[in-house]
Amino acid sequence: MILDKLNEKNVKFTVRDSKDKNDDTFVEVIINTEILRDFILCLTMLSDIQKEQMIKLTSREKEVLKYLTEGKSNFEIAGLLKVSIHTAKAHIHNLYNKLDVQDRTQAVVKAIKNNLIEFN
Repeated sequence: MILDKLNEKNVKFTVRDSKDKNDDTFVEVIINTEILRDFILCLTMLSDIQKEQMIKLTSREKEVLKYLTEGKSNFEIAGLLKVSIHTAKAHIHNLYNKLDVQDRTQAVVKAIKNNLIEFN
């Protein structure tokens, strides 16, 4: 509805004037579509920035995440990182916590959705 009207010069909204659902007082608001478009763009950009700031991964965590996307086992990841399997598991556990996920699949999906990894 709103997006369809962005081609017009102004958009008119009818907004309830009170939080009280029983109050039938409404206000008409007219907004210039250029200002509305800029506002929507700013909200979108802010949302993207907030997502990036919310999930900060170290270079090591990014490396582990890359190996997870390649389907590597804990043992293989430990060998590639030249660390013990215990340390590899600790890196993976830290990733799960930062990404707020429960398993490898969820970690990879969230990483892709949030552009946390790059594919070559």
